Amino acid sequence: MNVLIVDDDHLVRKGIVSLMPWSEFGLQVVGEAENGKKALQFLESHPVDLMITDIAMPSMSGLDLLREVREHYPGIWIVMLTFYQEFEHVQEALRLGAIDYIAKVELEKDNMRDILTRILRRTREQKLPEAPSVVVRTVGGTVGESAERVLLLAALSSERPDFLDELLPTEQQGVSEINRDVWLLPELSPAREDEIVGRIRECEELSGKWAVIRTVGIRDHNRKQICKLLVDYASHDFFYEYEPGRSVYDVDLDSFEREDRQISEKLLYQLREEWSSLELVYDEERYLALVSELEKIRPSADKLESMFYWILVQWERYVPLDLTSVFDRAELRCWADWLLWLEKMRKDIRSSFVETHYSDDMMASVIKAVDYINRNISLDLKLTEVAEEVHISRSYFSECFKNITGKTFNEYIRDARVDYAKSLLSQTNEPIYRISEKCGYPDEKYFSKVFRKKVGALPSEFRKRGQGASVQERP
Repeated sequence: MNVLIVDDDHLVRKGIVSLMPWSEFGLQVVGEAENGKKALQFLESHPVDLMITDIAMPSMSGLDLLREVREHYPGIWIVMLTFYQEFEHVQEALRLGAIDYIAKVELEKDNMRDILTRILRRTREQKLPEAPSVVVRTVGGTVGESAERVLLLAALSSERPDFLDELLPTEQQGVSEINRDVWLLPELSPAREDEIVGRIRECEELSGKWAVIRTVGIRDHNRKQICKLLVDYASHDFFYEYEPGRSVYDVDLDSFEREDRQISEKLLYQLREEWSSLELVYDEERYLALVSELEKIRPSADKLESMFYWILVQWERYVPLDLTSVFDRAELRCWADWLLWLEKMRKDIRSSFVETHYSDDMMASVIKAVDYINRNISLDLKLTEVAEEVHISRSYFSECFKNITGKTFNEYIRDARVDYAKSLLSQTNEPIYRISEKCGYPDEKYFSKVFRKKVGALPSEFRKRGQGASVQERP
């Protein structure tokens, strides 16, 4: 297993390389990089199985590097190096696909074997994010000379059909794995190609799990370019273009190779903010416009997961649903799956409200009010001001708000502030007086009193009890 070490501290890199007993564990350090950009440059021309990277680095952070590697090199295991005070970033890294982390205070000679043992155990226990599997066949000679066409066999399931082992034995001469579950075959007979296409079309067990992609447009490309184009297409474009029930696709690689796939963090932040609004539950026009925007810019599956996980956390603040615990990325293998999932989320959120006999316009207005409250939770919110914000009379707004949310205006604000406080106490190390201010309570003592009455424990006690695992909240 080839290993790449990434850290901006030269001494840390050298210490890791020299102190760890790599060869005893079948590992070999094949490179070092002082930042994320140089790590990506190294990966372009060197095979790497395991990357150990610092979280905090200049130019490109370890989290940004992780996202890039997950998108372009999904077959690489990633372990993060961190200081203990960076634990919030560690949690984010593990959610994005890192298999483990190493605290820098652990980097002592006596611990090295334990660390490597743990890492190798993680590689066996934890699956990497799945990218579509691809079988590649070239026609007309070696890649980069006169090759004009390839055949891709893209998987929408982690199950590998038995017939692949019959048709494409791994010991076949000339077969090379160019990425995780991506094979390059120097030649495949037309009969074998037809057999693969036929099996996919005819086998009911494979319906919706595998699809044949006939690809042209690879003349004048060298092997490295072709491999990158094929992997990029299978793991990115096909993700959006797959249609349930359709098993054969014809594409031209040249049609998308010049597209700029980089999406600015500013644009992703804007999309995240817009999607986090619960108005989308009832505002069909706005919802479809945002869906169209995502289909236009085509963020990677990893970026979608990161964005919508954050959005689910925000939605949980607005509705009494545990959305993040049932979020299963493994079930979202293509954009069509995401669309079905989004519709289910909207339906579940609509069902969580007490009254549904109001018009969609009224429901949308109350949800807009809920959205406004949660976005301004640190302010001194008044019923009259919020009613004016959503253009409803004070008395009618008070009645509708209670009927739809099941709580009075003041009860909802209190519960929203307590829920936000619980989140901050669990996920940050901020002092309680700062959390009190962020939750709309300038007086820390009053905040503690309200929190204890609702949760059954003081904020400090809640934090000490493992983020409240043993605390029973009061009605």
